[in-house]
Amino acid sequence: MRSHCRKLGVARMNFENLFHRDVSDNSQGIPDHDFKARITVFEIAMETMGLAFELFEMYDTRSDLNPIILIHGLFWNKFLFKDLAADICKETKRKVYTLDLRCHGESPFSENFCTEVLVEDVKQFMEQKNLKTVAFICHSFSSSVAYLIALEKPEAVEKLVFIDHPTFMSFSHNFCLTASRTNKSSGQTSSWQNPK
Repeated sequence: MRSHCRKLGVARMNFENLFHRDVSDNSQGIPDHDFKARITVFEIAMETMGLAFELFEMYDTRSDLNPIILIHGLFWNKFLFKDLAADICKETKRKVYTLDLRCHGESPFSENFCTEVLVEDVKQFMEQKNLKTVAFICHSFSSSVAYLIALEKPEAVEKLVFIDHPTFMSFSHNFCLTASRTNKSSGQTSSWQNPK
């Protein structure tokens, strides 16, 4: 699946200003209840890529209900949610998608790996599958991906469910890229690679 390069505006919350504000320094006289986090908008050129996925649906799946997307954490893959996805599909009567983020599982490897490109990959997946509104169930690191989608496109997110999510902060691009290269170059079978 070929993708194209495009300019994108991505909104990110500056959580440091929201949660680590020094209340003793109120030189601007801002009342506590009026303090708001700043939103930083920037443009970044990136190439999105098609993600590997698995779709779970039953004979009685209801098309009028928003689908659910399950996303694994760093160093895992869609097989983490295989049994859970089947159970959720059966109980909720919704379509359930499990995704492999780039550089994980069966999705393509890329040198370009950071939170922002993961967000764009998931948004592209939603567009390709014509998913207007979804519920996200995310493990660990992927909570940040769904959260940033919800900030940018709140109408596209019905619910957010986070499992063992990290404190929201900026993630190190270098850490993610280094970890991804280590996985590719080691050639070792590990918990984040798909079983054959």
